[in-house]
Amino acid sequence: MTFLINFHVFNLTENGAMEAINGWIKEELFIDFNINNSNDIHKSIEDYIHYFNYERPQCTLKYLTPIQYKDIYYVK
Repeated sequence: MTFLINFHVFNLTENGAMEAINGWIKEELFIDFNINNSNDIHKSIEDYIHYFNYERPQCTLKYLTPIQYKDIYYVK
């Protein structure tokens, strides 16, 4: 298995956001979704990202999903 690593210098706010996302993935994907082996981990992570963005309401986003919030409040 080969992983491509993209090197990027993060500022402090980006690091905090990434740490939060990693925490959610660890807690919800591995505990709530009962992932126990690495055979289907890539597909599970893709499914979780879709769930997080399109189906999971966020209290900090007025109980909208991130996509709903973006569609309503993002000025194009």
